[in-house]
Amino acid sequence: MSTAAVPRLSSLDGALSRGLRHLAARRDPDGLWRDFRTPAGASSHWVTGFVCCSLAEADAEWEVVGPAARQLVTLQRRDGGWAYNGAVPSDADSTAWALLALTTVTPWRPSAAMRAARYLVRHQEPISGGISTYDALDGIHRFIGAAPDAVGGWTQPHVCVTASALMALAVHGRCDRRVVDLAADDLRRSRAADGLWRSYWWPGVAYPTAVAVQALGSARRGDPALLGRVHDALTERAGGPGGWCGDPEIGPSAFATALAMRALMSCRPRVTEALVAAARHLLDSQAPDGSWPTAPVFRIPPPEVLTPAPEQVRREGAVGTGVLVSDVDQVFGAAAAVGALARFRTLLRDRSG
Repeated sequence: MSTAAVPRLSSLDGALSRGLRHLAARRDPDGLWRDFRTPAGASSHWVTGFVCCSLAEADAEWEVVGPAARQLVTLQRRDGGWAYNGAVPSDADSTAWALLALTTVTPWRPSAAMRAARYLVRHQEPISGGISTYDALDGIHRFIGAAPDAVGGWTQPHVCVTASALMALAVHGRCDRRVVDLAADDLRRSRAADGLWRSYWWPGVAYPTAVAVQALGSARRGDPALLGRVHDALTERAGGPGGWCGDPEIGPSAFATALAMRALMSCRPRVTEALVAAARHLLDSQAPDGSWPTAPVFRIPPPEVLTPAPEQVRREGAVGTGVLVSDVDQVFGAAAAVGALARFRTLLRDRSG
């Protein structure tokens, strides 16, 4: 690989500064970030947890991350969980990202982590080890006005939720090791034939693969041979000049590219041609205000559908379930891009230092 192709540290510094300023400006007065506008409203708990974790990669100022993380602590539910937002029942994915966000604050309330861990373990399927977004006690069927047996798609184990929950449980160490091993075994078994992961809530391979390899690393279950195969398979799926596609019909997106970068760096923490091309794609696609273009990256299948087919998920702009939702507030994708570029900058500094 030609060293001339590698972005300068000054270019990365500038992009990260612009991205952080953009995200700081997008934080609401209550300290939370919001994105993905649906009939249930915009997400706040879940989005804020994800953003806090991404900004921790970039060593964001405490004035930006601190108020959000502190506010998350106050929003924990009695059941130990967090939710899509304040109106929706608790769920395991929002809880996992909120719990991970607590690593960015002084653990002045360790009971919050213990209660969150118990909530996550409650969602683990005891045989497979997979972890569901919702279980029967969450009452998502009542919230959407459906029969209890009409939400099987949302209450089955999900790859992306198993991964985020495994990461949170492994990082905080608040559960029995058998819980971690069961979830890790389920993740390893759930890879597709091409060696990558697919997800219920996300189109494409970038997001589920990124969180899966990070989770296996956190649980110390990501052996070099497996990670090498994942790295090579992901590299082969680049969907454009340096970019990755969440949906082939949409084309390369900043969000999918950022998550693919995170996966590549989790598999092999070294500078490669694919990683450099992806970083350049993010640098080139950043707007002057520090944001990145939005894309329909979040999928909401009908609750009764177990394996969503393309015809069961309508194009962006439809209302309800069976839709693809964009990060219209330019928060979620921007946070992913900032986190990925920050990790890449660290790789470059380590290489040169």
